[in-house]
Amino acid sequence: MAIKRDEVVAAIHAGIRSASDTYRGWSLGWTLAQSGVEPLIVVEICRRLARKLAKAESLLLEVPYPTLIEWSGVSTVGRKPGTLKGLQRADIVLFNGKGRPTYAIEVKRGLTHAGMVQDLGRLRDAVAKCSNQKGGTLKRGFFAAYHEGRVANVERWVEDFNQADSGGKVSVTAAGKEKPWRVGDSRARSIALEIKAAKA
Repeated sequence: MAIKRDEVVAAIHAGIRSASDTYRGWSLGWTLAQSGVEPLIVVEICRRLARKLAKAESLLLEVPYPTLIEWSGVSTVGRKPGTLKGLQRADIVLFNGKGRPTYAIEVKRGLTHAGMVQDLGRLRDAVAKCSNQKGGTLKRGFFAAYHEGRVANVERWVEDFNQADSGGKVSVTAAGKEKPWRVGDSRARSIALEIKAAKA
């Protein structure tokens, strides 16, 4: 059976927590934010996703956005949004049994407004392009972040992002809420935002 949306969300949250715990154990208390070890978060999320993939499903890391769109089965002809130009890559991409992308995930080791808006913009434009053309298989994306310390006003950032998206073909919402955990004198949490096509 194909991997479900809720399984992807669970893998994101569990992978972020696991990466945090693992690194703190290896480093005698240093945190992901202090060392900038984003690849460990990616690997821990992938470990959990891989357990849920059906036999013919797969995942790839660091897939360029133009390739992701092409593999989704839509035309890459025409003007590209500025967010999808250059060497921008999706951190994790899941594929169905026919080798077509179904989910794209961007991972961050820290949460900033600028970083979130940049990643959400890429995911929004990729999902919109793939879902607006017949046959496009990429209908959802996720922004996943490890956050340490005081909680930023993520809900407000998401609301502002959605209001700024005049097309309205894609929406961003929180994907599950996880309890924070202690990291030394601070608290850490996993954050997952879902980007989906209006018709997904």
